[in-house]
Amino acid sequence: MENKKEKFSVNNYIVFKQGPDCYEGRIKNISVEGGIEVYQVFCFTTFTDFRVPATDVLSNVSQEVKRKMKTTAYLEIPGQIYIPPALKNILVVDKEWSIENKYDLPHKNSVSSILKQFKDFVMNSANICDLDEATEVQKGFAMCFNSFFKKFLMYSIEKDQISSLKGEPTEYCGPVHLLRLIYFIQKNVNTYIKDKEVEGIVLDYTIYLLDFMLIRYKDYF
Repeated sequence: MENKKEKFSVNNYIVFKQGPDCYEGRIKNISVEGGIEVYQVFCFTTFTDFRVPATDVLSNVSQEVKRKMKTTAYLEIPGQIYIPPALKNILVVDKEWSIENKYDLPHKNSVSSILKQFKDFVMNSANICDLDEATEVQKGFAMCFNSFFKKFLMYSIEKDQISSLKGEPTEYCGPVHLLRLIYFIQKNVNTYIKDKEVEGIVLDYTIYLLDFMLIRYKDYF
C-alpha cells in the first residue's frame, strides 16, 4: 500500500529537491495550483525563495533525515559566514551603533527570552525536534553566550555600560549581541569542536536561529 503523503504547514522546515540537488528550507506560504499544493520555501543555503510543488518535497527536517539524505542548512566551507543579508547589514553598522550608545540595556528582548522563543519555535512551528533536543540547544547557546561574551563579543566602548548591569549577559544583552555570537560560532566552530557531526549540528542550528530572528525581524530590530 502506498504511504500517505505527509502534510506540511507554514513555518515547517522541509527537505526539498531542485533538479539533482536537495536543500533545506522553511515554508513561507502554501497555495494550490492545478490541484497540487505549491510551497513558497525560504532556502537556508541560498537565503532565497523557491517555488516547490508538493511532489518535490522529500521530508520534514530532523537529525535522522539529515543523516540519511546528507543535507545541511549551510555550504560546508570551513570558516565561511552564512548570515542573511538583512541581518548581516545590522552587523555591518553594529560597532558604529555601539559607539553612539544606541543599545538600550537591559534589552527588552533579552538573549534569554529570544532563545526561549526559539526553543518553542523549533518544536512547535518548524517541527524539527522534541523537547529534549530543543532544551539542549537553548541551554547550549546560552552557555556559549555567557562564556564568550565579555572576552569575544563585547566592544571595549561597551565595558562601562555593561559593568553597571547585574546578572548573566543573556539576561541583559539583546538580539544584536546574539548575532555577534552566531558570527563568532560560524567563524570559529572548528577550533572548539573536533567532531564533524557535532560541528555540523551546531552550524545548522546557527542557521535555524538566524532564520527565526529573520521571522521576528520587526520585533527584534
